[in-house]
Amino acid sequence: LPFGIMKTLFASLFACALASPIAIAQNQYTLDVDVPTSYFDFSGDTSLGPIRGRPGNFNMGGTMDMWLDPAGGAFSQAEFNGGIMETVPSVLYAIIPNVISWLPPLAEIEVHDAKFKLTSNLFGVGANGVFTTDVVLHPLSGFIRIIPLVGSTTDTPLTAGGSSDPTSMSGELTVNNGYTTMYSPIDITYSFDDG
Repeated sequence: LPFGIMKTLFASLFACALASPIAIAQNQYTLDVDVPTSYFDFSGDTSLGPIRGRPGNFNMGGTMDMWLDPAGGAFSQAEFNGGIMETVPSVLYAIIPNVISWLPPLAEIEVHDAKFKLTSNLFGVGANGVFTTDVVLHPLSGFIRIIPLVGSTTDTPLTAGGSSDPTSMSGELTVNNGYTTMYSPIDITYSFDDG
């Protein structure tokens, strides 16, 4: 089945809350992704037509790792350097609709157990906690299953798609009562070509 590039678009209002480091002298933070406030769209394009998520959105959970300096704030430098973010639910479902509406879809697409991490270079943080940087989304595990109307089902690891292109990200870091919170909208596309 001749699929072109499939894209899953992550257009989110992404909020993370993180606890302060175990020891105040540590600069490494682990951010807990706030599942209810993370919102992502699931869509894409193929050589056969558009991909329609069922439903067309999902959330993310898990963690993001971040190096912040100085430890405890007010921060002047930062770097995204890992963590494990995962889709909620763990299986995403989509179809490529048939041009004849009463016929079965041209293909069904399932994304199973997708896990990602976010990385960046070292970047500056303003005195007010505002930052802008470029981030890259890296798949860690999971697979995409394509069930065509005609032909064989295929399973391909998400890691075969490589990382996303660098994408601009802005946000704000605040410290309140010993807790650091980050709020950041992000619009990042992860492209995947199943070959």
